[in-house]
Amino acid sequence: MLRSGCQWRMLPRDLMPWDAAHRWFTEWRRDGTWDRVHDELRRRVRIGAGRDPEPSAAVIDAQSIKTSEGGVARGFDAGKRTTGRKRHVIVDTMGLLLVVAVTSASVQDRAGGRAVLAQLAVGFRTISLVWADGGYANSVDSTLLSWARDALNIVVEIVKRTDDVKGFKVLPRRWVVERSFGWLVRNRRQDRTSQHRRGLHRGVTTFRAPHGVVLVAAMTAFVGLFVGTTRVTHLNDDYSE
Repeated sequence: MLRSGCQWRMLPRDLMPWDAAHRWFTEWRRDGTWDRVHDELRRRVRIGAGRDPEPSAAVIDAQSIKTSEGGVARGFDAGKRTTGRKRHVIVDTMGLLLVVAVTSASVQDRAGGRAVLAQLAVGFRTISLVWADGGYANSVDSTLLSWARDALNIVVEIVKRTDDVKGFKVLPRRWVVERSFGWLVRNRRQDRTSQHRRGLHRGVTTFRAPHGVVLVAAMTAFVGLFVGTTRVTHLNDDYSE
């Protein structure tokens, strides 16, 4: 579903029943199971790479993507000329997802940045440094930097592009989060979203984080132990999402 972008009802028949898959995905998204499994997998990936399980630095950025017609939190990003939603994400220095928030595309990076930085300060007290691009502080508004330092005890360091460089250039630190965005949009559900609700959009983003392949395999096997071939018909969500 993530890779092809198909609807729930169009899941291949040789897999588990689509309504059972949707039910488990929805319940685990709502009760925080996906987040807990995601966090544990991230810790194991970091340990396997010879790093501490909890990060001490991170990178923040935002990405506007198109949405299908309808749905909530849908707006126009004048800078990117995109109508849809915006993903505000913070990743560690390996590009693994730490925090994600989904807003209308019309929300400025600085406003969305405050939301995800506040979540970061609560969930990851070991982080004291976050790298960002120039969209989070400019000559018009640089209050995000002082707010993060005073309220959250986090230093936000702006990685600027030099004015004399033309064309594409890999910038230190910032390329990490750009690569994470590249991992996400390999999937049609992330390249152009059809979700009508922000919560589901966020859940799918977490589900398909860089180490999400392991998460998908583990959870698919886990669900199979419980649902077998039994079809669940009573669902309280929108299958078209």
